[in-house]
Amino acid sequence: MEKGHRRLPPLDGRELRLKRLERYYEDFLTRTANVPALADEQARVKLQLSEISLAAGDATAASKRIGGALVAWSALPMDAELKFRMATNSLLLALLQQSNADPEAEVSFVVARKSLSAVPQTEVDADRLNQLLAILDFHEAKLLAAKGEDTRALEQLMRATETLNRIADQRPDAAILRSELAACYLSSATILEGMGSLGDAREVRTLASVELVKMLKDKPNDFPLRLDLAGCYGAMAESAVLSGDITGAETMSREAMKLLEKLVVEQPDNAEAVSRKASQLGLRAGIQRDRGLSAEAVKDYDEGIRMLEGIRASAPENAIVSYRLALLWWQKGRMLGMAGQRDGEISLIGRARDLLGKLETDPASTGPRPE
Repeated sequence: MEKGHRRLPPLDGRELRLKRLERYYEDFLTRTANVPALADEQARVKLQLSEISLAAGDATAASKRIGGALVAWSALPMDAELKFRMATNSLLLALLQQSNADPEAEVSFVVARKSLSAVPQTEVDADRLNQLLAILDFHEAKLLAAKGEDTRALEQLMRATETLNRIADQRPDAAILRSELAACYLSSATILEGMGSLGDAREVRTLASVELVKMLKDKPNDFPLRLDLAGCYGAMAESAVLSGDITGAETMSREAMKLLEKLVVEQPDNAEAVSRKASQLGLRAGIQRDRGLSAEAVKDYDEGIRMLEGIRASAPENAIVSYRLALLWWQKGRMLGMAGQRDGEISLIGRARDLLGKLETDPASTGPRPE
């Protein structure tokens, strides 16, 4: 709530708490100004003060304090995590300036990109780093589009979409990633309209699908392109469910299934295509379950489970397939339990628990652990 992710009012007293924290740290700096032995602590406090300004939405103070923190740390050793934290703050400053229509935002995005690019990926959460770079690409594209640099803006837009799509697939349980991806799709549609890529007004509302649909006109049989478009529609459907828009979810899920049905027929052993189709079957089953259509829901759950079990038999090391399979087992088990079939519920939830436990202990080349 405090970060404003879900458009809820801030917690009572938030600004007061920030002011108290700010006074505490400023008092610390005043009292220790002549104590060289505390240089490390002073540098950390300056960094924390810059983050307080960011949280308060004060771009001017944040910019000044981030500069002061960088100066303080220039004479001290910085590990990869600290570099990542500083780079993240640079990006947050650029985003804050952009939201305030500050002309300094353009320069801040350049600084943020340089800082994020300097962070060693092998020593931090690489997916989180790539996610921030994708967010940077996406928001900087707005500035580029406003300046008339359509080609560069569109290139960054598609790069951001590809990165967020990949990370969201690797962490299917992370709702925030799916929401971020969906927001990227929707906002990007507006950018494309501003570029003059009007086309069908309805199509333009679904981000990457706008460009992907146009690209598919030239390459209608391109498998990866169609798979990306299906991923776009699927992510939109999942996001719609999270927001309570069931009608929108069904519409986007149907579009995803149209593509996935053909893709799975063409490449029945493609784990990504099968996994995405099974995910949509699970989504559809959940909607049917909530409407009291138990038989139809069980049928979709069974079909999704059958597909994933088949793929997992030939690729047991695929963490994404295993996670989605465990999720469908759990969902079906819960449904059986609500129908009074306790033995079936315990069996399926037990299998899901065991498989998830294995994912927690086994390294996987297909992506990070689900959490």
